[in-house]
Amino acid sequence: ALLRKELKGKALGPREAATVGQAIVSTDRIRRLDLTVKEDGVMLVLMKSLDRAMNRALQMRINERPIRVEDAELVQRMLRHNCSNADLDDASFSAIASTLPMLAKCLNGFRHLDLSGNTRVTSAGLLKVLNTMLAQKVEGFAVHLFGFPIRSGAARIVRYVLQNRLSRLHLSPEILTIVELTIVNCPLPLELDMDNTDIDPQQIGQIFGALERAECKETKVKMWETEVTTASATIYRSLAECRPVPGESLSHASSINSDRVWDERIGALTTAVAVVPLASRVDLSQMILGRDDATRILDAAGTNPAVMSVALPQLSGDLTRPMFAPAVDALEGAEPGRPLPASAVAALNELVEEAEEQETSEPAEETGE
Repeated sequence: ALLRKELKGKALGPREAATVGQAIVSTDRIRRLDLTVKEDGVMLVLMKSLDRAMNRALQMRINERPIRVEDAELVQRMLRHNCSNADLDDASFSAIASTLPMLAKCLNGFRHLDLSGNTRVTSAGLLKVLNTMLAQKVEGFAVHLFGFPIRSGAARIVRYVLQNRLSRLHLSPEILTIVELTIVNCPLPLELDMDNTDIDPQQIGQIFGALERAECKETKVKMWETEVTTASATIYRSLAECRPVPGESLSHASSINSDRVWDERIGALTTAVAVVPLASRVDLSQMILGRDDATRILDAAGTNPAVMSVALPQLSGDLTRPMFAPAVDALEGAEPGRPLPASAVAALNELVEEAEEQETSEPAEETGE
């Protein structure tokens, strides 16, 4: 029956598959096979035999899908649901994409596939798998690419992230979760332009939190026409959520005594203070700042109409917006250095106390009909 090509249309059972497998390995007279398979175990037997086929030019079609001899080992991995950390490249992902719909639709036991940890693949290879899932409508099937199961619904969102097309989406809580997980776990460098993305302002901190934890340290997010890196994500998240900027976000730069690195960090902080529209209060009380650093930050806060107050280290209260310019003038006479010298702290505290006294001494406004 094999030699006469009479097996097409008949679903092979385990015993027939074993016989077919022995024939493939034992003779090179079989040049073409057209088989029907409905069981995972039967498919695995055939792939093991195809991997050792005597005729390396054997043309095998299973369930109307051609499978090459050189792909037999890869299909075996797929049938075991595990292609993770297999050093697969884009060509392997193309083979997976072409075979996956047939396996998912014809084999009841083939419901998931782990593809994570393949560092040689590019976004083009990943997109082939995602596009196949969407185009072939592979329902109920999940691939694990970035540490979480991606089904057909999530595949569309992940594809938008990889293609930098988030401007097309409204980031609902469910979609935002998928975007976060992709940013955190994707091993490829992502460059996401989110200037025109429809996102709730209260959720912006979650994007920066994901960027902080990103596996790929080259991933970047563009927001408010500013590029935010994994190194500066902590600063932006703290400002967007009006929380204290952690001191460690800058402290490691001073510990290695590198003025260049310190200037880069202060530059990132200054830019963030100037552009984040959610930063009504800039809390830098946990940081170690020098005179020049504080001056740059206050100047930046003055250019951002959203910033109403700034908390600097060692001060008894916040510097409110009317005090930004006087505070800069007061710092000009202080000694440079890090941290702020006592004379500068005293001068700034005087401004705070004067503002508090003025506020308490102003009479309450009279009201009447």
